[in-house]
Amino acid sequence: MKLAGLVFGLCVVGAAWADGASKPVSSAKQAKIEQQLAQRNAEIEQLRQDVKVQEAKSRETDQRLQQQDRTMADLRKQLSALNAAPDAGQGRH
Repeated sequence: MKLAGLVFGLCVVGAAWADGASKPVSSAKQAKIEQQLAQRNAEIEQLRQDVKVQEAKSRETDQRLQQQDRTMADLRKQLSALNAAPDAGQGRH
């Protein structure tokens, strides 16, 4: 998945960075690594934003379900009250 790819990419970049500490890196190679790191950081930020959006949707859905539960409980009370009325079930003609 995307997250696994990000982790792998970060490991590769980290290994390249650690390896580069012992020997000089060409400026072209360094630029490529920095570009990859910037891309990974952008992907991580996008994933964070996606998570925030999904969490907000989840909260909204939870609130709607809670409201529906309250409405259903109120309707059950009303139905019970109607069924318990003395003339319940007796049609008025």
